[in-house]
Amino acid sequence: MESPEHNEETRSGMSPSLSSGLRLTGLVAFVGGSIWAAHAFASGAPLWTAAAAFTTLAGMVAMAEGMRRELMAGRTRLTTPERSRLRYDQWHGFWVIGYVFSFVLAVNVAPSLENLLAKSALIAVPMILLVGMVSEFVRMIVKSDERQRAQHITASAIGAGTLVVSIAAWGTLGELMGGWPSPPGWTLLPSFAIVYAIALSVLNRGET
Repeated sequence: MESPEHNEETRSGMSPSLSSGLRLTGLVAFVGGSIWAAHAFASGAPLWTAAAAFTTLAGMVAMAEGMRRELMAGRTRLTTPERSRLRYDQWHGFWVIGYVFSFVLAVNVAPSLENLLAKSALIAVPMILLVGMVSEFVRMIVKSDERQRAQHITASAIGAGTLVVSIAAWGTLGELMGGWPSPPGWTLLPSFAIVYAIALSVLNRGET
């Protein structure tokens, strides 16, 4: 039996509809802010980039809180697998977006830096975020129960299969159309994370 200090003790006072609305609003703000930030950064607009980054962060916080309230509806505690899953759901967006943006920043800025220490630090950031992303995923799998682990395996298979088919289709069409550039390898893990999250969400909804 788990001790009380290892359980979530706060009961959600928000209705399920409001919790879902908070999660969906946060998701829209998170995705929209990320796209906005990418365009602002590419356009060299630091103020708009900062505003977009704030919107993205606010959306992530709202989405995470909505997820927590949905899971806690009518309950006073969560099991260990549920807490681990909630932690992953709340933070995986940060890992993915942070990895992508830090990589883009390092690619565009690092070559022009003469300070070896600053250049090394800039290159290390996406690698650290990549390690964090993978370690959080492994932690969630290890702490999941049998039912959740089966869902994770199924979602992983769907994500990996989708990537393989997409790459094969892109390569086939590219050769037939006269040669398209292949997608960069660093995009594979974020793409897998997105497809995996969608697949897992569909699987969870199918069991409710």
